[in-house]
Amino acid sequence: MSPFLHTDGTVRMKGRLANSTYPFNKINPLILSPDHYITKLVVLHEHVRLMHAGPQQMLSSLRENYWVISGRSCFNGRNSPPLRWKLGRITDVHPGADGVVRVVSIRTSSGTTKRAVRKVCLLPAVTQDHQNL
Repeated sequence: MSPFLHTDGTVRMKGRLANSTYPFNKINPLILSPDHYITKLVVLHEHVRLMHAGPQQMLSSLRENYWVISGRSCFNGRNSPPLRWKLGRITDVHPGADGVVRVVSIRTSSGTTKRAVRKVCLLPAVTQDHQNL
């Protein structure tokens, strides 16, 4: 599989179906970024169209016309509220060559793993006013 720039300005994925009789959009699916707003709308539309199907069926249906980069990441609880995410404790930080921390080690009930900082959510702090409620 290799990406290419189509004449209409879109980036598409060229695959092994080049000699098939399928339509152009199926042979060369449009590449979508997983974090883009349009991708989220396309995924939501497919989710409703397929009557709330599971991740495997959703991804299969999406890949008929689109190639979502890291496709399964669109279904891994990104839309769930942060307080429902798995809990863990940051045990180590890993700064890059520029000194900026972009990766942390997190210890959870199932072991230690590394995560990008942008995928880590700190729990809300409980203040004295909230404890009395």
